[in-house]
Parts: sequence; C-alpha cells; structure tokens
Amino acid sequence: MLIVKSRDVPVMLQVYEENNYPSDRLVRNQCALGGFVKEFNRRVGRAYSKDDVADSLMHIRKDRKGTGGLPHLGRDYNGPNFLN
Repeated sequence: MLIVKSRDVPVMLQVYEENNYPSDRLVRNQCALGGFVKEFNRRVGRAYSKDDVADSLMHIRKDRKGTGGLPHLGRDYNGPNFLN
C-alpha cells in the first residue's frame, strides 16, 4: 500500500535518484534511511516516518516494475550522497 501522498511521490523519486542509493540497501540501513527521510520530509514539508517511506519505496518498486518503477541509478555507486 502506498502511504506517501501521491503528490509527494515525484519528490521522493527525485531524492531517491539524487542520492544514488539502491532501494533494497536503503530500507535495510537505518542510518541511510533516516537521512533519506529527513531530506524528503524537508522538501515536502511533512513528517513521514521511516517505515512509511520505506514501505512506499518498496510499493513503487514492485508495483511499477516494468512500467517505470524507481528511477535507474547511476553506475558509479559510491554510497548514499546524504551520508557523505
């Protein structure tokens, strides 16, 4: 179930792409997820929880597979940009 409001999804996808951190790793790494959620919440002016954002990312990843899903990340992966 998508918990993040539909109008906030484009912002979430933008933050996801900018930070270049694979979704499966993001939801397992509480520090990385915390940084992601903090930046996402700052941009949308809301207070989504880490669980809500993680669930929504996984929903988009699975639900939209083959029709868009999460943006493709760059090949030069060096860790999440918000932790550097």
